[in-house]
Amino acid sequence: MGRALMVNTDRRATWRFYGIAFLLLTLVAACAPAAPQSTNSAEVPILAPQQTLGRGWITSVAYAPDQTVLAVGSSIGTWLYDAADLKAEPRFLPDHTEPVSSLAFSPDGALLATGSWDNTVALWDIENAALVRTLTGHTSDVNAIAFSPDGALLASGGVDNTIRLWDVNTGAEQTTLEGHLDAIESLAFSPDGKTLVSGSRDYTAKLWDVETGAESRTLTGHSYWVMAVAFRPDGAQVVTGSADNPAFVWDVETGEKASEFLGHANGITGALWLDETRVLTASLDGTAQVWDAATGAVEQRYGDDNLSSIRSITLGRTDGRLALARLTGTVDMWSSSGELLGTMSGHSGAVNGLAFNADGTALAAGNGNVISPDSTIRVWDVASGTVAETLISQDGNINSVAFNPAGTELVAGTEFGVVQVWDLTSDRARQRIPAHINDVLSVAFSPDGTQVVSGGADAKVHLWDAATGEAIGEGVKAEQSFTVAEGMVVASTGFEDLVRLPDLQSELAASLVCSPGSGVSSMALTPDRTTMASAIWDKSIRLFDVATVTERVSLLGHTDSILIVAFNADGSLLASAGVDKTVRLWDVATGRPLAVMQGHLGWVNALTFSPDGRTLASGADDGTVRLWDVGSILPD
Repeated sequence: MGRALMVNTDRRATWRFYGIAFLLLTLVAACAPAAPQSTNSAEVPILAPQQTLGRGWITSVAYAPDQTVLAVGSSIGTWLYDAADLKAEPRFLPDHTEPVSSLAFSPDGALLATGSWDNTVALWDIENAALVRTLTGHTSDVNAIAFSPDGALLASGGVDNTIRLWDVNTGAEQTTLEGHLDAIESLAFSPDGKTLVSGSRDYTAKLWDVETGAESRTLTGHSYWVMAVAFRPDGAQVVTGSADNPAFVWDVETGEKASEFLGHANGITGALWLDETRVLTASLDGTAQVWDAATGAVEQRYGDDNLSSIRSITLGRTDGRLALARLTGTVDMWSSSGELLGTMSGHSGAVNGLAFNADGTALAAGNGNVISPDSTIRVWDVASGTVAETLISQDGNINSVAFNPAGTELVAGTEFGVVQVWDLTSDRARQRIPAHINDVLSVAFSPDGTQVVSGGADAKVHLWDAATGEAIGEGVKAEQSFTVAEGMVVASTGFEDLVRLPDLQSELAASLVCSPGSGVSSMALTPDRTTMASAIWDKSIRLFDVATVTERVSLLGHTDSILIVAFNADGSLLASAGVDKTVRLWDVATGRPLAVMQGHLGWVNALTFSPDGRTLASGADDGTVRLWDVGSILPD
């Protein structure tokens, strides 16, 4: 449950600040045991997204054998780029219902295999971008796939600890290899196709006889997950790379360690043999390095420690061109001589916070989580759907964002407790405020843009001078997570059965209300402060009259926990979203469901309405922002 929860509401009212003396008084009102009206959304319109910003976060990259196509696996499907022109619009393969985890081209380049967290492997006709067949049998995520050298077999390994060998022509499963004690992370066939090597989270690599399915050898020595495996071109040696930073070269015949590579500062995510004497490795330390396989000496280095971690690598065999997929959602193209040829962008990490500027022309998205640590803010041009600016955080993932009234500055809250104030005219962080002990879950500018308020998981609310970064007042102790609403009202929501509404301007906590025993997951306040929406972990939303602290209505329809709720500018509409991957729209006056919006492939973490209220933006773990035309279903 410990997710960063944030709601942005319209802040068009003018505030007046008379001085800050934060005396937090609690006014407690009992929860009425009312039997509120219930609603459901069984017969409401289903909306498709009007526009999608972003192409999901990157999981893997692979060159076609002829180097004409670069395949990029993402959280929403697979993108096929023209390798000669990465700026051209890619083709999209959308069949999987969960992120694509791994890619492999057949030796002739006619087929692409994609493994997914939906437990399946898909085979695609590359020329027509068409699905050939889906291979089912794994009982959990598929993490690794590899074609045999003749293209007749496909190996897949997953979180069910098994490796499965498939007949490519028929799709039939030939055999299941069992022996690893934890998930399989990497696979590779020997050049003659007789041996398969697998790397696992059980800290070992294993060699398998493909014909018999027997385990022939176990390679031990790593102290963490074996993330990368590859055979030498003659099949005599195999390299293994691990999340514990080193890579080892092993003699296949004896199982003895022949050499080791000890130069990476973080875990290894990919390994390839360039020829029989050199090995290429990629790492979470942001670099790729070429090693002398016999001595372990570094011969060449791509990138540096200031660049984002590398998730996957692929090599063009004919010209030695190298593609590095980074956690920031970019793919760097390098020549064999170490020259950076260009960078492809358009992908992003999980979206945690969203904010429109005052006129609705720009949308800021804060990115990153444990699975996709993007640590960037992307500012999208809404009309064109292109990224106008990318701001890279040095303080971890971005939890929350907000524009100043003029649209010239942006405030962001990070996972490491830092509040960042960005000057958008220069893409420079003007202030970096160590505001909280841990996650900054909510941020907002005052209407005149001179002050910033932040709420954190350390149960503190702080006010800051936006120009100097200096604290104003002592801060307020509240609950675990926060929502900044209009007029400097900060609503604190914990994982208890209450919501407090301390008004920092008037020095008074306005009210306290309860959930029915399931805990509050998110809340929002209408701009006029008359109605509060409280999302409960039992999948319901309760609307309260703030003045009387009475519950008006319960909104039912979500099939899993709700993570975020948001009102439009005039408080007539409420949007909600969460773990069931849907966004739902409600009429606040009646509690009637208006629409269900489907399209995200991950938990929906962020919602915000455009200033005119006709567009709703949602951001999710799938790394995309979806724009929904809610105005189309409203009466004129």
